[in-house]
Amino acid sequence: MHHSNLKVTFVPVSTWTNGSEFVNVGQCVNLESGICWLREINAAQMAMSRRTQVKLVHVIRDPKEMVVSSLVYHRYDARLHPPGAYEPWLNKSLSFFKPCSALHALLQESPGLTWYDRVRKSALAKALRDQAELTLTDTIQNMAGVYVSTHNLDNVLTIRLEDVVLNFDQVFLRLFTFIGLPHIQDALLYAALFRKSNSASPLRYHISDQTQKPVLRAMLASDVLVCKRIAFMQQLCDYDVMQCACDPA
Repeated sequence: MHHSNLKVTFVPVSTWTNGSEFVNVGQCVNLESGICWLREINAAQMAMSRRTQVKLVHVIRDPKEMVVSSLVYHRYDARLHPPGAYEPWLNKSLSFFKPCSALHALLQESPGLTWYDRVRKSALAKALRDQAELTLTDTIQNMAGVYVSTHNLDNVLTIRLEDVVLNFDQVFLRLFTFIGLPHIQDALLYAALFRKSNSASPLRYHISDQTQKPVLRAMLASDVLVCKRIAFMQQLCDYDVMQCACDPA
């Protein structure tokens, strides 16, 4: 089996969870070759891609599913392991977050609680609305801004998470072709082996419980203000727009 010498650069960036600015994006833009992996990036920094020919891959997800999945993970799945073990910010209180961050604003209502405590102890409707506010304000807003400003650029490939689930091989073929990875068939085999091994791994901490999701989707549709905000973000990202309770049938 052939092996590629393609360089992969992991660039450390601050995450949105403490309201910090993202850093070191320039390391990606200034790469002469290879792959740069960024955990989080915002629209203003992604716009730097307009001044470079470095190839960038942007992975997006349906905003509605991002809200639902986040709450399931934070409210239910976190019971399976110590809160904050894999996302330390879940176990942080108000003082950890910058005053202008969405988490700081939300936790001001209950300053003695962590986010994990808040969504677990609140009524389900309240927890869902809070999670929607947090996810829409930070992650989804950034994702939509990046998508709108870059998805038509020749050096940016946008991939939907839903397509990875439904058409794994086709999506990774597009990805490997886009970045110019040699020996594509070998790379696809590596990806398939990773998928197989990961599916049986007990370390799948971000694979959330599916049984709770239909109820949460219905609750989002009935919360008109939240539903309309999610629908707007879906429209920006070219997803099918969810039906809200007040919409005509």
